[in-house]
Amino acid sequence: IHVVAVGDNLVQQCVYQSAQAHSNDGTSYNFDYCYDNIKPLINGDLNIINQETLICGDGFEVSGSNFNFNSPVELGDAVVGMGFNVITMCNNHLLDKGESGLNGCLNYWDQKMQQYPDILACGVYRDYVDMQQHIRTKEFNGKTVAFLSYTENTNGYSLPDNSELEIVYTSQEDIIQQQIAAAKEIADVVVVTCHWGVEDTYNVTDGVKALAQKIIDWGGDVIIGTHPHVVQNAAWLTGVNGNTTFIVYSLGNFINAQSSRDNVIGAILNVYFDKTTQPDGSVSIAIRDPKLHCVISQYEAGYKNIRV
Repeated sequence: IHVVAVGDNLVQQCVYQSAQAHSNDGTSYNFDYCYDNIKPLINGDLNIINQETLICGDGFEVSGSNFNFNSPVELGDAVVGMGFNVITMCNNHLLDKGESGLNGCLNYWDQKMQQYPDILACGVYRDYVDMQQHIRTKEFNGKTVAFLSYTENTNGYSLPDNSELEIVYTSQEDIIQQQIAAAKEIADVVVVTCHWGVEDTYNVTDGVKALAQKIIDWGGDVIIGTHPHVVQNAAWLTGVNGNTTFIVYSLGNFINAQSSRDNVIGAILNVYFDKTTQPDGSVSIAIRDPKLHCVISQYEAGYKNIRV
């Protein structure tokens, strides 16, 4: 399985305004200009994106400022149109529009999954039973890949006490360990995405390193980090059982309208999963040939014509 993963699809106000400026009528949104140059690199069997901003659908104002993100529905069409078929929602902006906004976003992606059965949106659970019993998986070429997603925070917002929705935070290590164990029972490969760390720094915190080691010890096969908005280190790490795991602590941004030159540089991860069945029937999975490709968000004066 060829896997491609990108970082934060950070659709700030200037990004969707650029899409609006390139629409036919100037009122709808056409994201083709924003993403056309990058489409040839989204060429995996499984293409993973961290959808940093909510897409709440009807009844919610489009917005793109700090702690208040909601992107136009045309963005979802663009994400699917680029070839992304694994969309993780689990990040610090989940509750920017409250519980109702998160429900709207779940409903939006549910509709997309009905429209396009090949895609998987993951990272938030409808209720406790969903979280406990329904690990999100995708199958390709006789192999099953499980996806687990965790976030360090939700910008200080929290779900109401009576909410049925479930978000798993990186601090809930008992749940993370349980989910990895459950995923190992049903999948050949377990991919863990973590939205963690400190923004705008290349330094990986001790807390992130400690949790990464625990995820590896529990059986995670690949860890994909996001949130710092800059590219951080990638490495091979070994678990207590001798299992080898590849981690990239942060892929940085995919698209954005940030001002720092460090923020406009992101990375695309390419990696392969090989499954081998031995004559005795035992199965092994090898993680092969990881590479990071540089991507740049480019814009002109006044944050015009933003594109990757």
